[in-house]
Amino acid sequence: MYTIDSLPRRIRCRTGLVSTPLVVLAILAAAASPARAQDAFTARQIRFDESQLKELGGGSGEAGLNKLGEQGYQLQLVTSVLETAAAGYHYFRRAPQFEGKQPQFEFKRLDAVAVTELGNKSFNDGLAKLEVEGWDLIAVTVNAAGGVGYHYFQRARQP
Repeated sequence: MYTIDSLPRRIRCRTGLVSTPLVVLAILAAAASPARAQDAFTARQIRFDESQLKELGGGSGEAGLNKLGEQGYQLQLVTSVLETAAAGYHYFRRAPQFEGKQPQFEFKRLDAVAVTELGNKSFNDGLAKLEVEGWDLIAVTVNAAGGVGYHYFQRARQP
């Protein structure tokens, strides 16, 4: 990846020793390099809305979440559409490699009813059951009245 320090001093100099077209050419060459293209494909921080997740997951937002998890992305934050508590944007961060391997994650998105059903009519027991299965609660969407939409869970992908 190119940084300003990797450019020759004459190009980054502010004294006007180099013409603007040459600076533009150097920047375009850096942007077109294979290393730069690879960096763009493996962005550390990304944002998806619900329609993008559904497109990625073949019509299922949760499948889209899991596709990103397979690529090593961890869900960091979910914004809410206040009127409905639906998910707005999902923000992800790519986990660093460990011993040369990219960790993978899986996700589960449940409403309060589904969590309660897992706990035999107890929401807290449902959360406890998910925790025993290795799921961590990482995000919740809420509406303007304070009602909860979805609970997002994440765990390391099982081999």
